[in-house]
Amino acid sequence: MKKTRYFVAVFAGNMVFFFFYAGLAWLLSLLNATPYGRFVNTFFKGRTKEDAKAFMEANRPLFDEMLKDAAFFSNVAITPFVGLVTGLVAGAILYSNRRAAVIWSVLTVVPVSALLLVKSAGEPLRIVYFLMLIGAAALGGYIGSTLLNKKLSENNNVLP
Repeated sequence: MKKTRYFVAVFAGNMVFFFFYAGLAWLLSLLNATPYGRFVNTFFKGRTKEDAKAFMEANRPLFDEMLKDAAFFSNVAITPFVGLVTGLVAGAILYSNRRAAVIWSVLTVVPVSALLLVKSAGEPLRIVYFLMLIGAAALGGYIGSTLLNKKLSENNNVLP
């Protein structure tokens, strides 16, 4: 497999991770149905930077509680799901070698997972969040390469 394909898998995986994460976070804030969406809507929606800061200071206990819930939801649900989608993309690009698809799917999210470890410093579950993201990306890489490999092998077995 050419090195260019590895680069494309990592590049595309990172683009998918960041844009899909941003889009999903935006959608969840619109829906106001998750702890993340409620937090964003309560403290930021329709406010200027100064107004949001003043509202946070005026409601510090509520802010701290909602921030904790939003961060937990993000670390347990949003980030692993986006890691799975990232792995699917990287795995689909590297479909011909399942092992490489899994490895490079994990390597694609390593910078983000390092950021996750640093961002959640002091949090007792940060290793669990890290492992969830890595595991989701590996699973996505495996599924992506398997699905595309199966689809392409079915197409090759069709008689003209």
